[in-house]
Amino acid sequence: MIVRIEPHVAEIAFWVSICALLGVFLGEQTEWGQKIRPPLPDIRYEALSFEPPKLLEPPKFKAPDQYLEMIERPLFVVTRRQPPPPPPPAAPVPTMKKGQFRLAGVSIIGDQKVAFLLETATGKTRAVREGHSINELSVAKISPEMVTLAQAGDSEDIPLKVVTAAQLPKPAPLPPGVQPLPPVPQGTAQPAPVPPQNMGAVVQGADQIQVGRDRK
Repeated sequence: MIVRIEPHVAEIAFWVSICALLGVFLGEQTEWGQKIRPPLPDIRYEALSFEPPKLLEPPKFKAPDQYLEMIERPLFVVTRRQPPPPPPPAAPVPTMKKGQFRLAGVSIIGDQKVAFLLETATGKTRAVREGHSINELSVAKISPEMVTLAQAGDSEDIPLKVVTAAQLPKPAPLPPGVQPLPPVPQGTAQPAPVPPQNMGAVVQGADQIQVGRDRK
């Protein structure tokens, strides 16, 4: 009787035998599982001998006066001399503040010229002579219609503002029954203005005020 073996059965038997032989081989190598996790050996640490490093002695510098020549004669300068000190900064140039005063009046008697300036900030009238100063402003020129103030090369002309008849406020209407005054004839000569008798006192007072400011 002939037994016929199918090809796929022979192939399965072949691979089963191969796996069985491989398992037997691995079992013998590991002593059937005893050498898979071998015990760890005891670890012993030995103390290492350490020698401290030998430090060098700190450097010793000479006295400070031994290095003066090195400072006075630097190596990286051609002339071997210290550079000259920088020039001091220039003082700030004052700027003239304009619009501080308004011209209220002018008094000219001979060589005596006095201007009456109205300070806009305080509303006070101050008398000053030509050539004197007020609030660090020099009175450069006084003329009958203008005063010139100067400071740091700059100047300001303050004109004398004259109020004309057109700029005067209109008079209030008269109550009924009151007659207006007759107009002055055009041909009538107006009297010449007489200078005040105390003009010398005004000039002297202005001089005293200026002397007091100069002393301060």
